[in-house]
Amino acid sequence: VMEYLPSSLDKIISMTSLNGVSRERYEVEFGIQLAIALMTTHRAGIRNADLKISNILVDLFSNRLLLTDFGLFYDIVN
Repeated sequence: VMEYLPSSLDKIISMTSLNGVSRERYEVEFGIQLAIALMTTHRAGIRNADLKISNILVDLFSNRLLLTDFGLFYDIVN
């Protein structure tokens, strides 16, 4: 169970601005967050085999990304 977040990254990409801030600023911020999230999961030995833009949720109040749907994953350590 997780919190309800109505926005996914695929919906946000089509917008020109969010909360009055240019889309480019969010692209950089979200790109950095995504890179850190993937690096963290890979270091833990987990790789999401179903990573796609609709499985990345966005909390518009805190501007944070959440990776979801780890139903298909594999252990990259073993």
